Amino acid sequence: MSTRTGAMPVERSYLLRAWIVASAVVVAAAIAISLLLSASSGPSGSNPGRPAVKQPAQTQIADYGSTATRNEPIVVNGTPCMQCR
Repeated sequence: MSTRTGAMPVERSYLLRAWIVASAVVVAAAIAISLLLSASSGPSGSNPGRPAVKQPAQTQIADYGSTATRNEPIVVNGTPCMQCR
């Protein structure tokens, strides 16, 4: 037990360094990604290097009222379906 406890401060410093390095890598990657995304998007509303996308024309949709519902059974081979009886 005493040898293991004696080595703990050394292990702790290595773990601390590993955490610092890992968090620095994650933070640097997040910053790089955010800079790349902001640089590629440009000002809002502009698409540099991309052709303009045509928006579909807005038209009126014809409304013919409610649909007629039939509550008749489904007929299969001349007999009503077993689920519809």
